[in-house]
Amino acid sequence: MRNLERTGPVRLVRTKEADPEWLDRFFTLEATGWKGRQGSAIACDLTRRAYYEALAAEAARHGYLTLYALECGGEPIAMHFGLTINGRYLVPKLAYDETRHEFGPGHLLIREILRDGVARGLTEFDFLGDTAPWKREWAPAERAYYHVYIFGNNAMGRLAHAVRFRLLPTGRRIQSKLLLPFAIQS
Repeated sequence: MRNLERTGPVRLVRTKEADPEWLDRFFTLEATGWKGRQGSAIACDLTRRAYYEALAAEAARHGYLTLYALECGGEPIAMHFGLTINGRYLVPKLAYDETRHEFGPGHLLIREILRDGVARGLTEFDFLGDTAPWKREWAPAERAYYHVYIFGNNAMGRLAHAVRFRLLPTGRRIQSKLLLPFAIQS
């Protein structure tokens, strides 16, 4: 933090509003890194972006939305799209400025959020998602998550089940086999 503060004033910003400018700042920051290069950033898919905008609006309406930014010199260098529910902070999406990786902006943001959460009486911080080495630096214990799919007992339900569990996996296997020779040559 001291090294980052030498480059400009640092501050934690938190909002519970689904402000379009704030959300756009988050989507832009997320897309500037590896997620944008891979095409997996929210901003790379209009449907995904619309989903997160709608989620933010509903979460704000019900008092769950918690957007955080760690700013340096007035610019966000790390941000969370988070939810606060029943004293627990959940972070489904996060982003950081990879050009400032030497400062560990994502870790600094987590540290500041933990401080803010303790001051507000929160009892849990949940990273959500898959395990990752950087998450283990904060919490060595893991919680299992399960995906549950419910399909109607009708033609549409059977079609949806077949697409999800037969067609999509088969398509992924075929795609990986087709792309493998190209990946080896490049």
